[in-house]
Amino acid sequence: MFSLLLTFAEVEEWKAAGPYALDRCIFCELEEKGISIVHMTPYLRAVFSQS
Repeated sequence: MFSLLLTFAEVEEWKAAGPYALDRCIFCELEEKGISIVHMTPYLRAVFSQS
């Protein structure tokens, strides 16, 4: 199980940081918890190409 608590203000900051910034934040948190990406989909390539 994984949970990530964000305030509305934090979500707005991530959204303002650019396309997929919030998604990237979530995937980085998952990675810190030891959950790795197994298959790089077109969506995930887009998420990580924006960093």
